[in-house]
Amino acid sequence: MKRVLLFVVVLVSAQAASAQTFKLNVAFESSPRGKVTLMLYNTDTLPRVMGKKMSRNRATFSGELSHPTYAEVIAPNGQKTSLFLENSDINLLFNGKEPEMSHVTGSRTNSQYRYVLEQCREGDGSYNTAQLAEHARKDKAATYTPLLIYRYLLPRCEPSTVRELVSMLEGEALESYHYQLLVRELQQPGTQTVGGTNQMPDIVFFDSRHKSLHSDSLLSDSSYNLVIVGATWCKQCSNAKQEASRQHEGLNIITIDIDNDKRLWDADVVGKLLIEHIPYLILIDRSKKIVARDIRAWELKRLLKAENR
Repeated sequence: MKRVLLFVVVLVSAQAASAQTFKLNVAFESSPRGKVTLMLYNTDTLPRVMGKKMSRNRATFSGELSHPTYAEVIAPNGQKTSLFLENSDINLLFNGKEPEMSHVTGSRTNSQYRYVLEQCREGDGSYNTAQLAEHARKDKAATYTPLLIYRYLLPRCEPSTVRELVSMLEGEALESYHYQLLVRELQQPGTQTVGGTNQMPDIVFFDSRHKSLHSDSLLSDSSYNLVIVGATWCKQCSNAKQEASRQHEGLNIITIDIDNDKRLWDADVVGKLLIEHIPYLILIDRSKKIVARDIRAWELKRLLKAENR
């Protein structure tokens, strides 16, 4: 009888522990040897970074989460995909051709987020902002809603619409990383990222020879501009630049490496644009107005096509 009771106690304890932990299994169809990186954005501070060595094209991560959390998985070759993690067994099949299309199972939050995007996707690959806004109003407590607002509505909608949507958020949405970013954006006087109507500020930064430059002097008025905020040691940053060049040959690309500035995360570009992570991509039109920010390089073709319609 004592053995039965002990077994029951151990089983209940194991189930309780598993209910408070996540297990992420990452699989690659083929991948170079090296380390897979998991970045957890569960606060408004720098992300929690976890690394695992590949074993037979696989890597497994585990840990505890207090609520569903936005995360990025970075392959050994620098490609990355984003997803939401929660305390469950989650499987990710990494798509090397289109990383953001990687297949994820086991995360209810992630499935809901992907479903919303599919519902609002237009035939040309762009997203219907009116439909996204309605989803944001309906799902005001969902962890993924601040990301919808930040990534897809903030660059396109009027400031009043964005403020309305952010003010409606509640519950788990208030604990998300992107909610913190939205609050900072809306508190910033003269923020140049809402509605696509405000100018890109002039940024003073340094090149590899530590010579100071002004972004205003490098922005082109004859083509779209892409500012990539990164670091010289950041492989994902150089990959983003290569992918951006492949997506659009006529794009004027400006690279700002924060480690060329002795102030690092206190550099001018970080403060003026509220940079939270790298690489950080900002698309700017010919009149120096911000079109979209915190985008992925593979999104450029769709964004530019939508802009030129």
